[in-house]
Amino acid sequence: MCNGVTEAEREAFELLPDDERQCEACKTTCFLSAVTCSCHNSQLVCLRHFTDLCDCPPEKHTLRYRYTLDELPIMLQKLKLKAESFDSWVTKVKEAMDPKNDKVELSELKELLNEAENKKFPDSELLTALTTAVQDAEKCASVAQQLLNNKQRTRTRQSVETKYKLTVEELTLFYKEITNLCCELKESDGVKFILDQVLQFQSDAEDLESKENDCDIDKLEKCIEFGDSICIELPQLVRLKQKLAQMQWLEEIKSLQEDPKSISREDLVRLIEKGTTIPPHFKIESTLVELRALMTAIDKWEEKAKLYLNARNRPTISAVEEFIHEADEVEAYLPSLNTLQDILSRAKNWSNMVEEIQGRENFPYYDTLDDIVRKGRSISLQLDTLSMLESTLSQAKTWKERTVRTFLRKNSHYTLMEALSPRIGVGVQAMKTKKNKGDESVGAVFVCDTKLDDSNDSATVVAAFKLAEQREMDAMRSLRERNLLKAEMDDSRYCVCRRPRFGLMLQCELCKDWFHSNCVPLPKTTYKGKVPMSREVKFLCPCCLRSRRPRLETILALLVSLQKISIRLPEGEALQCLTERAMNWQDRARQALATEEISSALATLSALSQKLVEAAAREKTEKIISSELKKAANNPELHQRVQAIAPLSGVHSDDSVLSIADDDDDVVTIDDDEPTCSTFNSNEHAYSYISKLQRKSQSSDSSETAVILSHSARQHLEELMMEGDLLEVALDETQHIWRILSHTNSPSTIRKYAALEEIQTNCNQEVKDAKKRGRKRKSEEFELLKKLGKQKIDDKSLVKRKGLVKEKKSASSPVPIKRGPRKMKRKEGEEGPKKRGGNRKKTKQDTSDEEEDCAAVNCLHPSGREVDWVQCDGGCEGWFHMHCVGLDRTEIAEEDDYICSNCKETDQNVTYRAGIYVEKKDGKKRKRKIPSWSCSRSRKCSG
Repeated sequence: MCNGVTEAEREAFELLPDDERQCEACKTTCFLSAVTCSCHNSQLVCLRHFTDLCDCPPEKHTLRYRYTLDELPIMLQKLKLKAESFDSWVTKVKEAMDPKNDKVELSELKELLNEAENKKFPDSELLTALTTAVQDAEKCASVAQQLLNNKQRTRTRQSVETKYKLTVEELTLFYKEITNLCCELKESDGVKFILDQVLQFQSDAEDLESKENDCDIDKLEKCIEFGDSICIELPQLVRLKQKLAQMQWLEEIKSLQEDPKSISREDLVRLIEKGTTIPPHFKIESTLVELRALMTAIDKWEEKAKLYLNARNRPTISAVEEFIHEADEVEAYLPSLNTLQDILSRAKNWSNMVEEIQGRENFPYYDTLDDIVRKGRSISLQLDTLSMLESTLSQAKTWKERTVRTFLRKNSHYTLMEALSPRIGVGVQAMKTKKNKGDESVGAVFVCDTKLDDSNDSATVVAAFKLAEQREMDAMRSLRERNLLKAEMDDSRYCVCRRPRFGLMLQCELCKDWFHSNCVPLPKTTYKGKVPMSREVKFLCPCCLRSRRPRLETILALLVSLQKISIRLPEGEALQCLTERAMNWQDRARQALATEEISSALATLSALSQKLVEAAAREKTEKIISSELKKAANNPELHQRVQAIAPLSGVHSDDSVLSIADDDDDVVTIDDDEPTCSTFNSNEHAYSYISKLQRKSQSSDSSETAVILSHSARQHLEELMMEGDLLEVALDETQHIWRILSHTNSPSTIRKYAALEEIQTNCNQEVKDAKKRGRKRKSEEFELLKKLGKQKIDDKSLVKRKGLVKEKKSASSPVPIKRGPRKMKRKEGEEGPKKRGGNRKKTKQDTSDEEEDCAAVNCLHPSGREVDWVQCDGGCEGWFHMHCVGLDRTEIAEEDDYICSNCKETDQNVTYRAGIYVEKKDGKKRKRKIPSWSCSRSRKCSG
């Protein structure tokens, strides 16, 4: 109301925009009062510049006010309180932010800021500074808290790799920033601790980096572990890790170098590859060069070792030793070194073994040398004595093969050692036991529980063979006694088949057991040209005759060749003992034969032999003349001349010619000067004395051949004979003693066997009958007769193979065939077997030769339109004319069995009828009748 202003109005200036309430003069915003003029309502001025409003008089001016005078004191009081509060806040803020004073907590600053905000203190520099300080403190607290949290997570191994890491400078600045804050942060201690650790890490890292040789790997690892645990980027950490890798690599190499021979090439390759990935260092580089050089040395040595191991020409022991010494210079594991050392060790051991064996008093055995040679061949080095040992072994093998061929037969089930050694078991049972055991001869050789090896000297071996010889003699004596008592028992078993007696049987002269003629090979002879001396046959069974029994001269040649071989053979020692035993026996036999009594008996036998030779010569001449006369008898022009010549030849008729030709058909000759042995094939000797010449004069035979010896002399010869038969050697003295003993027997004790040809024919017939079973009875039998009728017999080859002196037959004579167990009747008009020669006419002689011989010794040659035949069922299965054996066909029923005189001794359950043994059995018999033209004398089968 001053200055003449009369108008006044209340104005709420706070509601007006700031532009509308500014002073036109000073541009000050009006809050409480202003002056306006009616001339211009939009303009106002403050009280201080009301004169500058306009030129209008004061009456037109209007005072605008916000509060009345009544309201102002109250407002002033409030403002005073607010100003005092603000003054107090300002004081606190200044004190808090004064660096000279102790720092307050961040929470106190936040309270002051909150107070300013709550009380709406006006903005001021102080408020702005307070706000900035609080914001900076909060930021630092947040970063510090994150830093501390990352460190804690790393320690508990739960953190992942931090995306951003602080550098050391940043950490230092951050800590300085924390310290420069106007407030105190509780995380500042943690940041200070981290900063101290970082500084310590830097100090330790510098110290570790400065060390080259004596750097502690454990400290290095701990330092690296700490560097990885904090979220601070540490430049030294990378270098420490590199140094750690270098130190670890060098330490690994150092540990391997402590045992250089354990470093393999694979280890070197791995270390070199690993060393190339490590940051370079002069130690690393020098070590890599050494490793590469070592690997090159290994490769060169191994290549050379392969040449030694795979060389065609085996290296010497000295060369391998020198090469192994070169391996000492290679400080690494060499794969081939152990192999070469093993080979070298084996070679040295082998050489020492050979030297030790060669230094012994006795030569080594074959098995020992063979084992040494096999070991030497497996050693891939040049062994000086190996070739010599192989040569010795080859000589021994050759000698053994030669000895095997000399002693053993083909497919013999005896080994050479068994054939040369005294028998462990005797008789058939021992032979069967050996077959059941199979081939157990491989391995060590024992003689009477004495092993034939290098541990025993020659004297021990000889003593063992002597004991075995004595045991063999005792066992054979016991076996002979048991076999001789078999005849007194009804249930005795004989032969290798262990069956009762039947058919024709042969007695072994050594073991005294009996054998069926169809179970064992028959004794044969290879000697011809001499007159047979006796009808007895000396038979040795397969159990007693184990070898070919060569002559002593052959054995001595083997022993001479054995002496040239520097090796001991069990077979050689057995042969030496056998030879000594044979020569000892020979000396004793010669002493026995030199006695007056026995030498006289030998002289008597020699005289008898000369007589038989002369008689045989005369008989042979008569047979030749009779044969020629028989051929000429069919020529009418020469008939008168035949009648004139016949009395001069001692042959009176054709029948007599045939009779002589037949009776002397089968003759087995024995050479008086050569030893003979029973055997299994035609290449062996035969103890056989068979002569049909003596069959003509049986009564005078015993008086001519009997030689009387004293009981003691005979017993001594029998003992010598048994021991001589045990020897697998052919000695002349064996034959001489056998001749004496065979002629010493009384006629009642002499075993008389059928002719060998007849026995062999019966045996062959059994094979033929077995093949014919199941065939058609008629057509196929005649077909077989046709085939057999075409065969021709070479008389010379038969004499050479069988040792039989025979009359020469016509080339067209067929081989007869036995019918087997069936009794057949051949009627008149049946077609006989055809000849191979074509369609020529049959003569009477041809048809007679086509028929079979009567098995009777003295055949009566019955004639007629039909002739009755009967077959023996006792084992020989021979065919007989009923007329020749004194039998009529009315006397034998169809169901009866006929047993001939040769087989009657072996059958216990028979009945006697008219001099013929017939056994009743089920089944029918067939008689056969042969036309009269077929009853002529036919030749016998030579078997």
